[in-house]
Amino acid sequence: MMNTRRRGAWRLTAACLAVAGAAACLTGAASAAGVFFVSPTGSDANPCTAQSPCRTIGRALTVAGPSGGLILVAPGTYAESVAITSRVLLLGNQSVIDATGNVNGISVAGPGASGTSIQGFTVENANAEGIVATGTSHLMIKGNTVERNDKLAGNPTGPVQCHDNGPIPGDCGEGIHLNGVTDSTVVNNEVTQNIGGILLTDEAGPTARNTIVANNSHDNAEDCGITLASHNPAAAGNPAVGGVYDNSVIGNSSRNNGAGGGGAGVGTFAGPPGAASYDNRVIGNTLIGNSEAGAAVHSHAPGQNVSGNQFIGNVISDNGHDPDAGANQPTGISVWSAVVPSSVTLIGNTITNEYYGIFVGTNMTVNGLITNSTGNVTKPIGP
Repeated sequence: MMNTRRRGAWRLTAACLAVAGAAACLTGAASAAGVFFVSPTGSDANPCTAQSPCRTIGRALTVAGPSGGLILVAPGTYAESVAITSRVLLLGNQSVIDATGNVNGISVAGPGASGTSIQGFTVENANAEGIVATGTSHLMIKGNTVERNDKLAGNPTGPVQCHDNGPIPGDCGEGIHLNGVTDSTVVNNEVTQNIGGILLTDEAGPTARNTIVANNSHDNAEDCGITLASHNPAAAGNPAVGGVYDNSVIGNSSRNNGAGGGGAGVGTFAGPPGAASYDNRVIGNTLIGNSEAGAAVHSHAPGQNVSGNQFIGNVISDNGHDPDAGANQPTGISVWSAVVPSSVTLIGNTITNEYYGIFVGTNMTVNGLITNSTGNVTKPIGP
C-alpha cells in the first residue's frame, strides 16, 4: 500500500504507540508524507502532524484526501462516525469510536477505498452497524472490538435497515457487515452485544473470496453469530452481479447468539427468489450455545442456489432448534431447501449434546454423513 519509506515510518510509530503511548514518541515520524495523527488533546484546526494532531478521525481523513495514507489514532474516545472512501491504514491503540447518535461507527465505501485496513479500535453505540463495508475490496478488518451497536433495531424512526419488514424484524445490519465486498479479511475481532455478529450480503454486488477467521462472535442478541445471506434476486447464475460465494469461515468461535430472537452459530441462507449463497467453506469453528442450530443452510424460494457449501471439522454443541427447517429440537447442523434440490458437504464435524446431530430437511442431499461424530445425541441423523 505504501512505499518503503512510509512503511518504515509506520513500523517506527506503531512500535512507539504500543510501548510508550502516543504523547511521548510520535515526533520523529510526524513529518513523513502521508502520515496523519489524531489525539484527544488535538484540534481540528491543526494540520494532523505529530506535533499538532487533529482531534477527530474524520478531520484526519479530510486532510489525507483522496491520496489516503496512514492515520495513527492515540488512546482515547472519539465521539464520531468515520466514513472512509479512500485507501487508508487506520491504526488505533486503545482507541474508542463512540458512535452514539450516528448511523454507523465506521463505514468503508466504494472502489477508491480498496486496500483499506482498520485495526485496533473499539466501535460502539451506533444506531445501526458498527463497521460496514460496501462495494469495495481487499480490506483488512483486524483486532477490533465491535460491541453494543444496532441501537435502533426495530425502531421505525431509525435508519431504514432498522425497520421491521413484515415478518422480518429490523436488525440494523449487525456488528460487522460486508456488502458487495470481495477479497477481504476479517480476523481476530471481538463482536458482541449487537443484534447479530458478522454479516455477509450481496445487495451491492457479489460478496466473494473473503476470509472470516479467528473472530469471537458471542452474545449477540437476536441473530446469528456469522451469517452468509444472499438478498440479491439476480444472484443465481450471475456471479458478477450478486451472490455470497467462495468465502471461507475458519477457526471462529460463535457462542450464545440469538437468545432474544433466534440465530444460528453460522448460517448460509438465500432469501428472495434468485438469491444465491453457495460454495462457501465453514471449517474448524466452535459453535456452542446458540439459540438455533449450530450451523444451518436454508433455501426458501424458487430459483435459488445454496449448493456446494462445505462444513468441515467444526465443534458443535448445546445449540437450539431450527424452526424454518422443521427441526423442533436442539440441532447441531440443519440443512433444508423448500423448493430447489440442493447439496452440501458435511465432513468430520463433532456434534454433542443435541437432539438431532444432523437434521436433513427436504430437497437436500448431504455428502460425507458417515464421517461426522456425535455424543449424547438422540438422533445422529434425522428426521
